[in-house]
Amino acid sequence: MARYDIFISYRREGGYETALPIAEKLRAAGYRVFFDLESMNAGKFNEQLLSVIDGCKDFILVLPPRALERCSSPDDWVRREVEEALSRRKNIIPVMLRGFDWPSELPESMAELPMYQAVSASAPEYFDMSVKRLVSYLKSRPHRFVRKTLLPLAVVAIIVAVVGLACYLGLRWTATPFLKEVASYETYALGVIHEMGQANESFRQHWDEYIGQRQAVDVSRRERLDRDFIESIDAHYIPMVESAAAKFTAKFSDFSAYERWMLGMYDVDPQDISAIALLVAADEEEIVSNMKSVGQRVSDGFLNPTVVKSVNGSFEIGRASLNVSYYSFLAEMAKLPSRAVGSFEEIGNHWTLFPSGVPLNLPSKEYEAMAVRETNRMEQLINTFASSINATDIEVAALEERLDSLDGKISNRQPSVDEVEQRKKHIAQLGKDVEASAAKLDEAKKSVLEIYERIKEKDRLDPSDDQYLKWGKIVHFATFMGKVAADRPVQLAQGYESPLDIDDISGYLFGMLDSYVAAHPDAITYVPSVKAFYKDVANGLRPLSGLVVMGFQGGDHPVYEAGDIIVERNGHDRLFSSDDLTEACKDNRLGTVGLLRLEGGHLKKVETEMPVTSVLTGTLPLKNTI
Repeated sequence: MARYDIFISYRREGGYETALPIAEKLRAAGYRVFFDLESMNAGKFNEQLLSVIDGCKDFILVLPPRALERCSSPDDWVRREVEEALSRRKNIIPVMLRGFDWPSELPESMAELPMYQAVSASAPEYFDMSVKRLVSYLKSRPHRFVRKTLLPLAVVAIIVAVVGLACYLGLRWTATPFLKEVASYETYALGVIHEMGQANESFRQHWDEYIGQRQAVDVSRRERLDRDFIESIDAHYIPMVESAAAKFTAKFSDFSAYERWMLGMYDVDPQDISAIALLVAADEEEIVSNMKSVGQRVSDGFLNPTVVKSVNGSFEIGRASLNVSYYSFLAEMAKLPSRAVGSFEEIGNHWTLFPSGVPLNLPSKEYEAMAVRETNRMEQLINTFASSINATDIEVAALEERLDSLDGKISNRQPSVDEVEQRKKHIAQLGKDVEASAAKLDEAKKSVLEIYERIKEKDRLDPSDDQYLKWGKIVHFATFMGKVAADRPVQLAQGYESPLDIDDISGYLFGMLDSYVAAHPDAITYVPSVKAFYKDVANGLRPLSGLVVMGFQGGDHPVYEAGDIIVERNGHDRLFSSDDLTEACKDNRLGTVGLLRLEGGHLKKVETEMPVTSVLTGTLPLKNTI
């Protein structure tokens, strides 16, 4: 029997179309590849294949949707091939096609399969890139002497690839009119959001002018100034926002299967398009609500520096939210072909509120990173906003103390009638100030809670999210929880009671982790450790830094176990990403390692030396660092 380097296992239904070009490309590169073109039914498994697998170094498993559902049967031929490869400790490389998800249960003999480093081949335009990545995982080396023999096959493969590419490009070209419609829809929606933002910016300028005038006039003129400002909100600014929002009437809600397929070619989620109308409505509601809130503060007549600062903070948060919408829009546009997007530079010249100097030709991922950074800045503004609430709370307490003091002075001596009346008026005014300040405090706390609910909704796990997007949302929410936990000692020392309940926040985070495990059962090996770690962070017992070990490639690791949390490496204790871990090991791949290991429901610190090993370790971050 001929000797082979690589064995390709595939499910004929859905896997053949990808397995064949992989085989041809590897053969063209000089590898000896076993690829069985004959259909084999359960019960007629060719036992000779076991010896072929035994003689190969590499085992490639092509996984179309539902490829492993029939593996519950011991006679299933894919199961038997995988079992043989696992038992012989072959270098297994799963190739996951679009729509494939690991099943919730696998036979015990296949349980470790999801732990192997996989290659994604979900998009045809990135097929060559996926093959290059696959080749980088191979242990086999190409045989140059077979070049002459494989040349005809390489020519055939090139012809097949060219024909397939031509068909694929033809389909992409026919999608252009629909994609233009989608791009125009998103562009118009952003224009409406920008117009509402302009109305809010105009209102902010009026607010600044009003505060400046109010400080410069005497008390007798303030009443008229207050009344005019309040009237301008209902008569001018709110209608401006509502008029802009009313322009956006078109909606994308129902997509045909073909339209979903066209969007999928460009990694555009149809749900994101459908949600744009909701985003416009939410922005309208938020801006109008903020305008009414400012008007109510003016009506109450309690505009001390703390209140003015909190109003200015609400404007800053709104501006940051506008920037997030812009970066998210650019990320979507970057996914679409230029012939569909056209040029929105001319339109963009009128979008004066958005950040200037942002290049319009960057990859989608870079715009997404900008959106994440701006979201983090918005969360920092929220924390500042919470601090202003703290200051208001302290002010309320001081006013109440002054009120009690003045009340006591009146009762302890016999003042004149005029003095009594003056002090009564003063006390009555202080009482109003206390009530107004308390009302503002309640309102500000309510605003913080509303922002918290929006963060929860933003990080909500969707069943359509892939595993790594879900983990990214979990880590983002955990980072928010870490900020709240870090602020608690200072707030408690100042006697401030935050409206954000750390137990509620951590409970929501643990619910996210439970949903994550339900969708990806293999995560049960490391999620319990992550829960214990985040619990300690919420209680202020440890900083939010470290990487959790999710699995290995190449056997058992001499030090790490799945679920270990690496918190120190060669003296480096700020480990937020795999790049940080690589940097810590740059000068010394051995050295010391400090980790947290779950024992009896609690994390125990373990410090040891790292020995020489060829086992690769897969890690996940525990904190968002963008």
